[in-house]
Amino acid sequence: MQEIKRAIVPISTQNIKFLPLSRMFPKAACPIVDKPIFYHLVKEIKESEISEVVFVVDSPKNFILDYLQSPKTIETALKKSDKEYLENDFKELSDVLKNLSINVIVQTRPVASAHAILQAVEKTSNQPAAVLFCDYLIDSEEPCIAQLIKVFSTSQRPVLGLTRISSDKNNYKLVDVEQISKRVSKIKQIDGPKDPYKAPSDLAIIGRYIFTPEYFDYLKEERNTLKDNLTLIDGLNKMMADGKSIYGYEFEGKLLECNNKLNWLKTNMYYSLKDNNFGSELKNFVKNNKLID
Repeated sequence: MQEIKRAIVPISTQNIKFLPLSRMFPKAACPIVDKPIFYHLVKEIKESEISEVVFVVDSPKNFILDYLQSPKTIETALKKSDKEYLENDFKELSDVLKNLSINVIVQTRPVASAHAILQAVEKTSNQPAAVLFCDYLIDSEEPCIAQLIKVFSTSQRPVLGLTRISSDKNNYKLVDVEQISKRVSKIKQIDGPKDPYKAPSDLAIIGRYIFTPEYFDYLKEERNTLKDNLTLIDGLNKMMADGKSIYGYEFEGKLLECNNKLNWLKTNMYYSLKDNNFGSELKNFVKNNKLID
């Protein structure tokens, strides 16, 4: 039986939706409270008992390793400080990285994320892997990827993270499904009619996947045909056309989005107000300054 021991995280440093902020650093490095977006994905990966993370970036600037491999001088300075919460945060980072292999691959020809994922597979090994995107964070008791892994462990098939969307359906890849159990379904169709009133369902794909070696092989075949227009959905559609089963799982948890500046600000506010160190003071600040009616 195959196990999920690798996660792939494609990261683009070119994001016009975050200009002018993205002139300074990529979206994935934007903070959620006091940690970059990509750190929250690393934490989800580690808590899902995955032992290897492969970042695929489109720039040689190694901001990921610069952050994750903090110099010993910082650790020494924190131990001498009287700010206990800062030392605790640093310890949390050390705990997350313990026994976790971090690799960074630079795309030779930056194009779509599907190409980035294939490059990770081709430069490492063709094994089943979780794939996470920085457009989404998920606040849940059990990590979203860990939830998907449970479905994969019994099916050994690709599994897509799903959530229900009540509005702005045109901004999501919607799916038509055959319900198997309360949260598990078999995918029948991806991204149906663009008319939201004719959408196949209110279930949408979000940036969490479990992919198999067979899926990666299909994606390689589609790359030969579609070239730069290749998407992750192309490989899935080809598999379904060949009668291969693909599953969806409606994860338990709250979806927070970081796909544009407004959603990033909302997500930052959500996590900031919940934060153990800052939440109480921030709530008092909002209340005392009458920032909300």
